[in-house]
Amino acid sequence: HKVIMSADWQLRGERTPADYLQTADFFAEAGAYASSVSEPVYAFTLGDETWDICWGDHNFGLPEFREFAKPFPVPLYTIIGNHDHNPAATNDFTAAAIYRKVLGPTNYSLNIGDVHYIVMDDVAYTPSTRATVEQFTEDQLEWLRADLSHVSKVTPIVFCAHVPLHKWTWSGTEWKAAERGVNYSKALEMLKEYEMVHIFKGHSHFNEFFDVRE
Repeated sequence: HKVIMSADWQLRGERTPADYLQTADFFAEAGAYASSVSEPVYAFTLGDETWDICWGDHNFGLPEFREFAKPFPVPLYTIIGNHDHNPAATNDFTAAAIYRKVLGPTNYSLNIGDVHYIVMDDVAYTPSTRATVEQFTEDQLEWLRADLSHVSKVTPIVFCAHVPLHKWTWSGTEWKAAERGVNYSKALEMLKEYEMVHIFKGHSHFNEFFDVRE
């Protein structure tokens, strides 16, 4: 099978080149690609389907996104991002309630062919300030551990979330990778047990590729 990875649609409910029109072009490109290959095609969003400040300002939130995305030409799996949390909520759990109701769980896994896909929420959101703490909770790590216990070490893993797992710091002579969020290293340690792991993230608004080897 083939997979289309996209990120940070951040739809605002505007019919402008940067919003609806640009995304409509993406729908057309995805459909053309799916028609050009013989394998089944699937897609993941990698978070920020919407833009939280526009839930009220433009009356465009997750329910509107779901309706907008219905014509997408291939099966589409969504991921929660920082802008998909409800700024009117009281805590991180309730801020994600609308997402869970409209689009489904924030942590889930599935098999497509011989590949095991894992989707996790790595955003802890403070509604009052719209601040984001990048983390996996201990409960999430336990969920990940339980999920991986059913997966063979030779099964290819595709791990998806919103915020990149690394931040890069300049030492004066070279760029070095450092843990970006709370418990990210613990998740990576579990993933290192597998022969082939691909990690896909959004959030940064530009493309980077890293080949990480021991």
